[in-house]
Amino acid sequence: MLVNAGPWLALPTGSGGLEDVVAMLVTGLRERGVRVVLASVGDTSLPADELIFAFDHGQHARMGQAYVQANSIAAAHMQVVINRIRAGGIELVHDHLEIYGPAMLATMGDDAPPVLHTVHWRLDKHQDYSRFYELLDGRGRVGIVARSAEQLSRFPAPLRRQVVAIVPNGTDVPSLELPPRRDGRLLMLNDIAPLYGTDHIAAACAELGVALTLAGPLAGMTSVAELHRLRQVAAVGTDQLSDRSGYLWFVANVQPHLRGGPTGVQWIGTVTGDRKWRLLRSAAALLTTCTSGQSVIQALTLGVPVITTAEWGDQHLVRDGVNGFIIERGAAALGAALQKLPRISAQDCQESVADYSAQSMIDGYLRAYHQAVHADSWGRV
Repeated sequence: MLVNAGPWLALPTGSGGLEDVVAMLVTGLRERGVRVVLASVGDTSLPADELIFAFDHGQHARMGQAYVQANSIAAAHMQVVINRIRAGGIELVHDHLEIYGPAMLATMGDDAPPVLHTVHWRLDKHQDYSRFYELLDGRGRVGIVARSAEQLSRFPAPLRRQVVAIVPNGTDVPSLELPPRRDGRLLMLNDIAPLYGTDHIAAACAELGVALTLAGPLAGMTSVAELHRLRQVAAVGTDQLSDRSGYLWFVANVQPHLRGGPTGVQWIGTVTGDRKWRLLRSAAALLTTCTSGQSVIQALTLGVPVITTAEWGDQHLVRDGVNGFIIERGAAALGAALQKLPRISAQDCQESVADYSAQSMIDGYLRAYHQAVHADSWGRV
């Protein structure tokens, strides 16, 4: 089968987003004997039976560029995918690329094997995507996978009629000797970008005087050292930057809130592996505007509560007052949630995601694959 991860980031990223969900899925499928052709980027290190790509490196930093500069990225990636499908030997495609993936695969007709497309986004909040998915016609070749019943209920009716399965994301926690208790710092584990509200969360924490660690890529950078080098380049002229708009947004909206020390807001770059798990386990809470990635499930699995504005993703993962809090933006709402944080127990957090394991996710997709390949007509949810 072919798994399309898109051209944005090399796999795995370690940040707990969509790409890491795909990485966990690919690993689990291969452990169960499924041959996987992975469509990603050239510097992906995730083992696969075959890697295909249009770009040597992840193109995430170019997503904020003007349409005339960025529109060809997903199209070029999908052309590589289509060429590989036409070369033969692919019985099924599992697509994770927004817009371009289902749009181009649906037009292949009988030239394509059955396609499953997982919608990783909350469409009622992601207005830029909503109109496309409302108009999408999979023509009986592209079936839609939702991640939860809540997400499905928010789909436009035409898309809802094409859903063939609900498969929640899953995660695994490695066997590590992790810190036994929280150190008081809050953690945000997302891209540092306006889409994820990093500026609003940083401003609220700075106003409250609470410690916040920001961990995730920033305008294509993954380390503080890269940021220092980028500042030197920017001093000459920002036109030389690969993600000019992302960097300028950061300078204007996030950087003013950064301050080192035990009560400051700090950006530490992208964290992966053991470092990420230790950082997550020791956090007082995970702050996020997005509840669709792995990081929310990972935090709860470790007994760490989640405070979210639930602007993206599935709100059902966070049960207000049980495993975290759902709040409005701003320092007042965050401060109120922090005062109630001691009421949240680690046990309640862990029990709330007991069914969200990597194995249950892989089992769910294998059932959907079997239906897609062997059924005369796909059942609908």
